[in-house]
Amino acid sequence: IQAEANPYNYKLPPGYYKEVLFPVLRELLVGTMQVLDKERPIDSARQKRLEELLQKLDVLLQGGYVGHPRRGMW
Repeated sequence: IQAEANPYNYKLPPGYYKEVLFPVLRELLVGTMQVLDKERPIDSARQKRLEELLQKLDVLLQGGYVGHPRRGMW
């Protein structure tokens, strides 16, 4: 129950996760996508998955939630 009730299971905790770690992960993902695209075109399924991950990272970095947090607890 505690794991489900913890809001940080669905959003980034403040501190180095939000300020350093996830921005670096986002830049690595963008760079990897560019390298893969130059090496050979990325198939549409992989492109879609990578873009979805990028969107989720952007939501997290803006303070939003990903997944399905329990409603009404916070």
